[in-house]
Amino acid sequence: MANPINEPAGDRLARLKQKEAALRKRLLQSALLAVTALIAVCAVGIAWFVNNSRVTGSGVQVQTSGPPFELASVGSTPVPTESGATSGESYTTNNVIYSATTGAKTLVTWLVDANSNLRNHAPATGLQPGTNGKLTFYVIPKQENLGAVNCSFEVIPYGDAAAGATETITINDKRYAPLPTESRASALLQGHLLFFAGYNASNNTYATRLTADTPFKSTDLDATQGEMKTTDPVPFTIYWIWPEQFKQYADTGTNHLFAAPGEAGSDYNKLIADINANKGKYFADDTPSYAVPNTVPEVSHGMSSYNLDQCSSFYNNADQCLGSTVKYLMLRLSVTEGGA
Repeated sequence: MANPINEPAGDRLARLKQKEAALRKRLLQSALLAVTALIAVCAVGIAWFVNNSRVTGSGVQVQTSGPPFELASVGSTPVPTESGATSGESYTTNNVIYSATTGAKTLVTWLVDANSNLRNHAPATGLQPGTNGKLTFYVIPKQENLGAVNCSFEVIPYGDAAAGATETITINDKRYAPLPTESRASALLQGHLLFFAGYNASNNTYATRLTADTPFKSTDLDATQGEMKTTDPVPFTIYWIWPEQFKQYADTGTNHLFAAPGEAGSDYNKLIADINANKGKYFADDTPSYAVPNTVPEVSHGMSSYNLDQCSSFYNNADQCLGSTVKYLMLRLSVTEGGA
């Protein structure tokens, strides 16, 4: 991630130390290889994978079960998928060609492009601390005045499958299985791979954090177009980031997560409150089990350099845990009718 030109010497030294630690982390490279998508009544499910194998192309599956809308995407040609998904039905409007879940094609591949930055296009270095990007999908209403739709998602880490493991996937002749929900990696993903509804390119900051335990609406992603009035395709974008430094959480301004602390209840203060209440999602000690540290300083805006250094060390340990444990990540997004 870029840093301010006029960076104070102390900040620069801290950043270089963290950069050195980051170089020792195992990287999660990304290849969008799909498995099953979440299916519900009148719902659409989306799933994408990131992994540590360098490949070309992309692949995310979209599945629908009779809702009053279709999902569509625009992007590059995907690689073949594991579970037999086909190319989407071609849908053209205003000279834009979409790959959609129309007709008999209820399981198709979600296309992405370079702006997604999921680093699945060779020669990619892979998803890693310091990367960020966006995922865009389209809702094509089958009727006018569809209104806002409901959205929710979960992030599922996959690791090497143990002997006798069930619910596995096989990629390049290797088997992987979901990590237990109580595992340290599952917890740490919640605090290290962040998703947002808004992004300000002028200062590289974010707004409106999206979490797996809090449903949101299409109007949270786009207040104007989220209330779908016509049958024209409507794009929705979710921004993601894996912060390289913990300082991006604690401080504000250009190249941090948020531009300013704001008042009580602001995006920044909500995140800081979550960090202090759920330190196991952000920090780990340096033991083989990557346990939650016994003592973590309270995080606040303007915290001391000493406390910030301690938190940064625990944050880097957590990245080490993710890099050594997680081989694949799956994001499963469910979309239902507004009244569902």
